[in-house]
Amino acid sequence: MQLQSLQDEFLKAGISIALVTFEQGYWLDRWREITQIRFPILLDPEKKLYRAFGLQRSILRTWNLPTLWFYARRLLRGEKLIATGGDLHQLGGDFILDRHGVVLLAYFSHDPTDRPQPLSLLQSIQPKG
Repeated sequence: MQLQSLQDEFLKAGISIALVTFEQGYWLDRWREITQIRFPILLDPEKKLYRAFGLQRSILRTWNLPTLWFYARRLLRGEKLIATGGDLHQLGGDFILDRHGVVLLAYFSHDPTDRPQPLSLLQSIQPKG
């Protein structure tokens, strides 16, 4: 959802954003409805991309005190948690690829709450100098 706030800046930099998920059907439709996400979504129900990119799955890193506290704070603020019908233990990541498929940036989430700030992703692809 944070990426959506900088979508225009990514497009100006020549970057298209796509989400990859193994969710399908009802859960995916429900998530899209709640988040109002506008990015294309690529389906990976067999988790081939997850494996190809080396993304991990972890029960311990999913159900730990910092993660539970993160979600508790959201609930206390009155935010909705989005239910999922999929693998709750699959950890995500953020990747930037060039048009030839070369990985320019790889960010592997340590736990479900660990995501890079969108601005740092955008800055990582800006020419230095």
